[in-house]
Amino acid sequence: RIVSPLALKEYKNRWYLIAQEKEMQKIFGLERILKVDILPEKRDENIEFNYEDKFLHCFGIQVPNGDKPSKVILEFNKKQAEYIKTLPMHASQKIVFEDEKFTHFELTIFITSDFVSELLSWNNQVKVIQPKSLIQTIKKKLQENLDLYN
Repeated sequence: RIVSPLALKEYKNRWYLIAQEKEMQKIFGLERILKVDILPEKRDENIEFNYEDKFLHCFGIQVPNGDKPSKVILEFNKKQAEYIKTLPMHASQKIVFEDEKFTHFELTIFITSDFVSELLSWNNQVKVIQPKSLIQTIKKKLQENLDLYN
């Protein structure tokens, strides 16, 4: 592959190379890159890349092509909400409801498999309030997990 490196990004203690390959920006895990050669010719491409814009609505390393971010509302119990307040899940996170039992956090984020995996890791400590599509995705994944034990 011939690529033009654009940036490095760390996610969950792994490093990734963001690079331009032909007309597409792609993400490569550094641990899977076996050899690097620096080509003698200079690649004179007009590559448009803004790191902050690219990952603004991303949870992890996955960047959907052409998708729009979703407004996600998550409900946590009071104890878990205190943890989420001190270690936000995403830069867009804000509190939209709070009472003595629950706190609702709103995030503007791409719904990607790494985000879904994170939600599933919280088990019964998080409930998706919206969007409905994410609720259905979580239900499907939980059912698939249950089916493993039938």
